[in-house]
Amino acid sequence: MKFKVHYPIGGIIMAAVMLGLCMSNSAGADTLWMKSGDRISGQIMKITDSTLSIKTQFAGTLHVKLAAIKTMVSRQPVKFIDRHGQIHTAYVEPDAKRTGWRETHKEPLIAADLPTPVALAAAAVPAKPQSIFGPHWNNELDLGATNITGNTQQTEFSGAVRFHYLNQPNELNLDVNGAYGTTNGVQDAGRLGFDCIYRRLLPQWPPHNRWYAFGETHELYDAIRGLSFQTNDLGGLGYKVFTGPKFEMDVRAGPGYLYETFFHGGSVSSETASAGLRMKYVLDSQVNITNHELYTQGLKTAYDYYATSITALNIALPQVYRGLGLRLEFDDFYDNTAGTTGKKRNDTRFVAALTLKF
Repeated sequence: MKFKVHYPIGGIIMAAVMLGLCMSNSAGADTLWMKSGDRISGQIMKITDSTLSIKTQFAGTLHVKLAAIKTMVSRQPVKFIDRHGQIHTAYVEPDAKRTGWRETHKEPLIAADLPTPVALAAAAVPAKPQSIFGPHWNNELDLGATNITGNTQQTEFSGAVRFHYLNQPNELNLDVNGAYGTTNGVQDAGRLGFDCIYRRLLPQWPPHNRWYAFGETHELYDAIRGLSFQTNDLGGLGYKVFTGPKFEMDVRAGPGYLYETFFHGGSVSSETASAGLRMKYVLDSQVNITNHELYTQGLKTAYDYYATSITALNIALPQVYRGLGLRLEFDDFYDNTAGTTGKKRNDTRFVAALTLKF
């Protein structure tokens, strides 16, 4: 099983960040009004075809996707860089309907004269389903099932609930997942897991908006592997290697602790060192590929190590139903210690599931 605990201090940090957002604005600052209703003030450093960089007092330089911005205004000329690398400068100001922005060669009106963020957010039409938890949440329900009759009687169910909170500098991922299956009356799948990873960006560390601190926990119950309980807890530092609109990748590493109990009554515990990787490749507005890797090495013995790989193809199906999608996932779980208990070391799983954003 995998359990994740979110401590109250996370909420305090998030509240402090939001307070900083509100207090940092001034009439002389450049201002972004987000489609979520938030407002960010600072100095706009550059604008490309897909992203905007703004230097803030509360979090250093932030890189914001243009698609998330409702409108903006600048108090000094802004550097524009097109896809061919050509550069020009201009002021930016809201367009006539306050539903976008335009370039201008004269200093625009001050930010205080613009509509409030609430008014702008009310006029916006969200590009994706709005989460019931708020604008910073992106959650998903996955349900999959397989039933085979004839020479083989096989039934398998799988499901997951995924919660994702992102409001820089804070990010929280919470994943509850499970599977159950039988073949010819014999159980061949029985798994329940809880995972949670909390990341906090460290914008003051150069290069800005690349480093982050993290803490995570993973709990697992696996009837087939004979695990009645496993917990793998770790923390440390991570680094965002790529942060582009099409491709994102970050790596993380740190010390941890592993504890396991088995159906036969034994248990093991060990200090560990772990390393993880997270990648996302966006093919288009409806299709992306994600990959999550985690390697854990026990420090007591060299043979005590574990590896997990989860790769998924995510396809949005808004033409069928708003928020509906399809997830094709391949999982690989390797436990090198399983050989000492008579179990196979490697387990793989393929899951096809319908998904629903909420």
